[in-house]
Amino acid sequence: KRTIVLCENPIVGFDELPEHIQQNSMSIQQNEEAVLEEGLSLDKAVKDYEKKLILDALEKSEGIKTKAAKLLNIKRTTLVEKIKKQDFSKTAAVS
Repeated sequence: KRTIVLCENPIVGFDELPEHIQQNSMSIQQNEEAVLEEGLSLDKAVKDYEKKLILDALEKSEGIKTKAAKLLNIKRTTLVEKIKKQDFSKTAAVS
C-alpha cells in the first residue's frame, strides 16, 4: 500500500518495489531458470519451501510453536504435524 501511495507513476514498476521484494523476485527467477535447465521435483520443492517458512517462523518466534503457527496463519496442531512429517532436527522444534 505504501509503495502505491508513494509511487509517482500510475503503474508501480519493478524498480519502485522495496529492495527485499526485488531480491526475492530475482531469487525466484534464478530458481525458475535452474528448473528449466535441470528439471525439478515439484513435491520436493514445495516441501523444501514449507520447511524454510516453518524454520523462519520458529526462529522469529524464538521456538514458541504457538507464535510460529500464528505467523504462518495455521493452527498449532497443524504446525506440530508438519514438523513431525518434515522430520525437523530437535533443535529447530523447541517448545
